[in-house]
Amino acid sequence: MRAAGLPSLLIIMLLTLTAQAASLKSIMREMRATLRDGAGLERSFDPGASRQLFEKLAREAEASASDASKSTQPRFAAFIADAHKAAGSVTTAAQFKTALGGLVAQCRSCHDAAR
Repeated sequence: MRAAGLPSLLIIMLLTLTAQAASLKSIMREMRATLRDGAGLERSFDPGASRQLFEKLAREAEASASDASKSTQPRFAAFIADAHKAAGSVTTAAQFKTALGGLVAQCRSCHDAAR
């Protein structure tokens, strides 16, 4: 009887992992779009829009971290902390460019490590 339940359990686990991967991929696409929005802010800096962009990135990273593997969660935690710090401290276009560049570099380093 236990052997008969094993295939069902494996199917359920596979479906759960597939759904998590799809969710993570969707959130990553949203983060990429948000980062692209940041490129527009570099040209016409607005402190309020900057704060909103960094807060949105932090929220998106928090959603991603819940679906990420345990090995990548520390990277997400660092990204979230840096995004919150930027949201509270960036007041000039130069600071915005530096903070956004740092977050993009964190994204890139994680993706490079996964390859």
